[in-house]
Amino acid sequence: MNEVWKRNLPVPFFSQRENNYQWQWIAKDTGEDFREKELTDDEIKKGIEKKLYQSGEAIGFPISLADSSCNVTCLAMMLQYLGLTRDTPDQIMTKVFEGDIDRYKRYIGKARGVSEKDGYSCVEYISVLESIAQDIYNIRYTYSSSSYTLENVKQEIAAGFPVMVSCGIVRPSLAWLEKYNSLSDEAKNTPKWEYRGHYILIRGFTKNGDVIINDPWGKATNDAGRLPSAEINNKTEDAWGAYKANLTAKTNNGENIIISQADFNRQYKNAFHSTMIVYDRRWSFPFSDMKFTWISNGEKFIPGEQKYISR
Repeated sequence: MNEVWKRNLPVPFFSQRENNYQWQWIAKDTGEDFREKELTDDEIKKGIEKKLYQSGEAIGFPISLADSSCNVTCLAMMLQYLGLTRDTPDQIMTKVFEGDIDRYKRYIGKARGVSEKDGYSCVEYISVLESIAQDIYNIRYTYSSSSYTLENVKQEIAAGFPVMVSCGIVRPSLAWLEKYNSLSDEAKNTPKWEYRGHYILIRGFTKNGDVIINDPWGKATNDAGRLPSAEINNKTEDAWGAYKANLTAKTNNGENIIISQADFNRQYKNAFHSTMIVYDRRWSFPFSDMKFTWISNGEKFIPGEQKYISR
């Protein structure tokens, strides 16, 4: 492979911090979701023994998904770049959670350990994100892998496709965030960190081989493109935890961020946790110096065998 992979794809950017969608547990039918409601004092006085939620009623309080929607946000960036939709992350989540009930239940079934009670977590699974692309946006060709290396990603970038990758991220613990407003100034400046899952989108490489990403959470590097070391429980994480979230709104723009190749290799070692690529497109790639051909077997697309040729 020549160095055509040293390019920066014009992928649009969304920040998950700006997502407004709020998920709420909704009783979908009168079968498995049929649950008892807490009785009011007046209902108890009237001798009512049991009251059930009806289909369509909300159970519990709305939950903001801004904190946990890096996955859908990256998907929106990919789909918009390929001309497949103009939907925002909020619009995608509305279609997933408030669209076809049977389809939503299938997504929950694909997500191990997820139930109706925490159904919003189903989009954390690559298999569900692929199904969303196929079911809602009629995309035929997607590919996911848990063994992709940086060399594989370079091939995709060379062919004009951004790659969603799971990187994990060191972020403040939820317990610390919940207590934030009552903390002293000193405590606010010394957060308790924990390791959590996270998705970013690789959009290209510099001439020096450094990695260019869109990070829906924000800029994790310093101005020199370095990932700071992160400490969890007083232990410095050299890999799988080097990717540390910033907290300041001033630097939360994660668009077109460059990470040094050395730090990227330190973060990932030999392979990514998981990756996803969408291969459909509805407009020609905007590269005047290249054209692309595709190897296929009938209707079945063979990932990893896309080739490029000069005009």
